[in-house]
Amino acid sequence: MRIRAYTLAVHVGHAPCWMYDPSQNCELLTLANCKPKIRDVAHEGEWVAGVTPKGMGYKLAYLMQVDKRVTRTQYWERFEKSRLDSIYRPQRNGNWKQLANPWHLDEESRAHDLSSEWVLLSQDFYVFANSYLEHDTSPSGLSLPERYSGLARGRMRNAGHLIDLPDSFLPWIRKQPRLKLDDFRVLREFGDKGCRCCNPA
Repeated sequence: MRIRAYTLAVHVGHAPCWMYDPSQNCELLTLANCKPKIRDVAHEGEWVAGVTPKGMGYKLAYLMQVDKRVTRTQYWERFEKSRLDSIYRPQRNGNWKQLANPWHLDEESRAHDLSSEWVLLSQDFYVFANSYLEHDTSPSGLSLPERYSGLARGRMRNAGHLIDLPDSFLPWIRKQPRLKLDDFRVLREFGDKGCRCCNPA
């Protein structure tokens, strides 16, 4: 199977955002901010993986299948401020108002987020790493055995790397212990610089 993988340098509950969706009575993982090139090119049905940085051992942080791509306007119309990553409100003049949030505070992050209009949604996903910040070295995530080590690499930027893995990968993933939503820590305290998740990994 083919996976689009990228280095997830910061994992704080914002990008991706993991929350319960009462309208669908299910948990939903979304990628609405950061990684604009991935959001531009990832298609419905494609698998996307976030891999921890070198200091954390290139472990699998999360894996999701893209169930749906929607525009940012459609995302706002569906969720408005009900999700942690819904931080841009459309304005009548076609611009976007950035809402108060602890993650993306500066103009660089705003421009980065809004450079793609697409949001990725998934109901078929697996989260293995709890939250971590830039330069954390504490072990977190799923260790990958040798047969899937093609995924364990760093500096996967921009639109990510397309990596071919044996078809046994997904059945193996589905047997691995994963985090529960109640155990995931959303981080919100970063001072005046935000979470820095838009920084290159």
